[in-house]
Amino acid sequence: MHPNRCDTLKTGMKLHLSGMALVLNVALGHSQTGTEARPEFEVASIKPQAAELSASRPKLSCSDGSFSSSGVPLKYVIEWSYDIRNEFSVPNWAGPSGNTDNIYAKAAGPVSLAQCRLMTQRLLEERFKLKLHRETKEMSVYMLVVGKEGSKMREVKTDGPLGDGVWLRGRLASAKGWEPWMIAATLATIPDVGRPVLDKTGLKGVFEFRLNYAAASNEDGPDIFRAIQDQLGLKLLSTKGPVEFVVLDRLEKPTEN
Repeated sequence: MHPNRCDTLKTGMKLHLSGMALVLNVALGHSQTGTEARPEFEVASIKPQAAELSASRPKLSCSDGSFSSSGVPLKYVIEWSYDIRNEFSVPNWAGPSGNTDNIYAKAAGPVSLAQCRLMTQRLLEERFKLKLHRETKEMSVYMLVVGKEGSKMREVKTDGPLGDGVWLRGRLASAKGWEPWMIAATLATIPDVGRPVLDKTGLKGVFEFRLNYAAASNEDGPDIFRAIQDQLGLKLLSTKGPVEFVVLDRLEKPTEN
């Protein structure tokens, strides 16, 4: 998700606010170490976003040792920091309908994106008193696989010119495209799918596509299962498998500083 894939938030946030999956990546293992083992930012500031800026485009970035989050619900900052790819619950104030904080932090010097994520984890744990853990359960899932005729999605280069992007039901979700795991995570949020979706496509890279489907029985168009076959060349197979869940144990509002 690339020196920095956070820019997908710029066009995808509105869709995510409707329940779509977060379009961020850069795989970083799921291990969580103690704060003493992780680097930390030299300075950090957390302030409520001004009312006149509440309608501005959300942005999350980390480069040259500086982390900033503006207009992004805290839930999505947590998702990015811990590489969370499944839905999890947070208090209303930290979710899409809550108020957002402007978070700015700076390290003593340039850091890698992986280090920046670890530093942001530490910031969240110290300033928001965040505690979470992960659980794995065996349950009914769908496997997302490539259909017999192959993928119909177009691979794009994230460092190249912008293409058509990812469109879901006529709305732009990302100007640069999605990785297959993002597609799986988004499908899992659609009520007609109703269960976790595991990416088993074997596809590597970033893809752009248009996906249109009927979200209700009174709408014209194919259901989601037919739509992904005909339009993406993918297929959902029902099975059972291990699914990782994130459980939030503690989260508190920070004091302004």
